[in-house]
Amino acid sequence: MDGQVLLIGKRFLICENLYDFSGLRSTALGNEVVNTLSGALESWPMNSAISIRRGETHNGKNWIYEN
Repeated sequence: MDGQVLLIGKRFLICENLYDFSGLRSTALGNEVVNTLSGALESWPMNSAISIRRGETHNGKNWIYEN
């Protein structure tokens, strides 16, 4: 290990638009409906993280958005 900080977790396999208003898709703004976690743990270098994202459940659907 070279002292690099890693983020460890599972990846969402299904990511869809939360909304699409006249071609403005929510994924362009970082808002997505997500489902189905991968079975295996993965790791990513912390310096490759683009942003902090939060997740919530609304109406039985999981979604994530930019903070």
